[in-house]
Amino acid sequence: GSYFIIENVEFAFTGSGMGFIAPVDHAVLRHSEVRGNLNGGSTGVASYGGALASYIVFWDNLIHDNGDVNANYDQDVHGIGLGERTSYVWIVDNKIYRNSGDGIQINAGQALQNTAHHFYIGRNESWGNKQTGFWTKQAVDVIFSQNISHDHRPSNSSDGDCMGGQYGPTYVWYIYNKLYNCDYGIRIASDSDLGSAGDIYVIGNEISRIGPLGTYDPNSPWNEAAISF
Repeated sequence: GSYFIIENVEFAFTGSGMGFIAPVDHAVLRHSEVRGNLNGGSTGVASYGGALASYIVFWDNLIHDNGDVNANYDQDVHGIGLGERTSYVWIVDNKIYRNSGDGIQINAGQALQNTAHHFYIGRNESWGNKQTGFWTKQAVDVIFSQNISHDHRPSNSSDGDCMGGQYGPTYVWYIYNKLYNCDYGIRIASDSDLGSAGDIYVIGNEISRIGPLGTYDPNSPWNEAAISF
């Protein structure tokens, strides 16, 4: 569909989630609540069979308790997940918490990196997720601006990052975010499954109370840090 708004709706799922599925454009989810159960849930944008999704807005939603934050495996249920063939997405003023994956994850996969582009993620607060607050894998032109991320600690599927990325994203901006109570502030991790690996900018962030709950190893290149590349 095209040119539609979903607002003031409570989505309470048995595990399947609520999503925008391509082909779709000019769509909005606002002033709503999305929550799942221990088996799943979440929201996001996805494409199957080559269709495109573009000009999508998530504004002022509560997105929480999708999946099991205490799962003993990598359940990977994100608060908002953005996949391949997705572009021009704005995610603003949302509260995202206690999901079993990342608060927000962008992931196009290695072969389709250039099909996921132009994402603006601003003024959101994300906390207590099993993985991280905000994360991008293969994608192009991603801005994380004025977000708050806190209270992310290591689990069996994460190292406790407030925000960051991996697998070679291109043109990613981390600007004016407030990050605290995590093991890492902003971390760019492994470039395995290498994308096109372009420039990354870290500007004007406030990062505090960063460090491990366990033993700090000054000789490890994977050491916890406010900013880690």
